[in-house]
Amino acid sequence: DEEEEAEEEEKDIDDDDRQGEGCPQLLTMVEAAALDLMKNGKGEDGLPFAPDCPRNARAVADMIGDRPAKIALKLVQRVRACTSAALGADKRAKLKAF
Repeated sequence: DEEEEAEEEEKDIDDDDRQGEGCPQLLTMVEAAALDLMKNGKGEDGLPFAPDCPRNARAVADMIGDRPAKIALKLVQRVRACTSAALGADKRAKLKAF
């Protein structure tokens, strides 16, 4: 009976029910605000504080990889801080491309 119920439930699942599968889990605004971007937490050894600005989507994907949302946010915010347009005109072009 349980197997039949599971099969029946699986038949009822359509494409709309599968939206978001395989997508990274994002942080809530509260979680993101509470994150200390300039501190490496547990398991974040070697996470760069001044990463190079990726030049294309492939480089962004390589930088973030399959990292958890907290680490991905830290990396993106660190890139933005290190590539601030206020730091120089050449940084503006890099940040625009990012």
